[in-house]
Amino acid sequence: MQKHRRAVVALGLAALFLGATCLPAVAADPPKPSVVDTWMVWVKDGHVAPFEAAMKVYVAWRKAAGEGRAWFAYTPVAGNDLTHYVFRAGPHFWKDFDATTEWERKSGEAIQWEKVAPHVARMEHYFHDIDAEHSLWTDSEEYRLFGVTTLRLRPGSSGTMLDALTRVKKVAAEKKWPIGWSFQWIVGGLDDVLVVNPYRNYAEMAGPDTPFSKILAEALGSEEAGKDLTKQLWSSFEAGHYTIYSSRPDLSTPR
Repeated sequence: MQKHRRAVVALGLAALFLGATCLPAVAADPPKPSVVDTWMVWVKDGHVAPFEAAMKVYVAWRKAAGEGRAWFAYTPVAGNDLTHYVFRAGPHFWKDFDATTEWERKSGEAIQWEKVAPHVARMEHYFHDIDAEHSLWTDSEEYRLFGVTTLRLRPGSSGTMLDALTRVKKVAAEKKWPIGWSFQWIVGGLDDVLVVNPYRNYAEMAGPDTPFSKILAEALGSEEAGKDLTKQLWSSFEAGHYTIYSSRPDLSTPR
């Protein structure tokens, strides 16, 4: 599982740095919204049930009050911290957040949040800027699980990483690797990036029957060449963290 996950993340990262230099000169497409509003909420011990009950009322109120955007909730099912919730809305344009801030002020959102706040231990807020051009993502309402990897680039290693990613991307594209990913820049906090892999169920997390390491070795001509490329890629990072999240429609904006 560890080798498979590292291969998936490598492919997600590979997509980040490539397409722009490989695409022919064509008219630019209209810009698309890319910024996701992300809140991480830690709940006080013993407050899970009242928090969830209050949160359901709160997100329903936001919709009824005319917010105009939907929130999607997630909880971790694997990782070293299972005590938090993630709420995401988007993607949006940066300018959209001005309207949201004004709506919250006029609607009295802060008063509504006071009903949830007594159950909250702490919160963190981030913007995740999706690099759609360099992601391999197909929207689907069937996704239920999300593998989220946070990675930190080792100082001075961008050149070797880019070289490795270029070669990994080439193999993945030619061999039609089926596992999708979303690459997201984190705005706020440490200088990290996210790679998100979607799954419909746990069975999909096993990956294809043929591991990417074998595909890479065949494409490069030898197992040693594949190992060298993998080492070049992963030596570019100094830290990584992986969590599996499950979708929580019951805590999301009602349909």
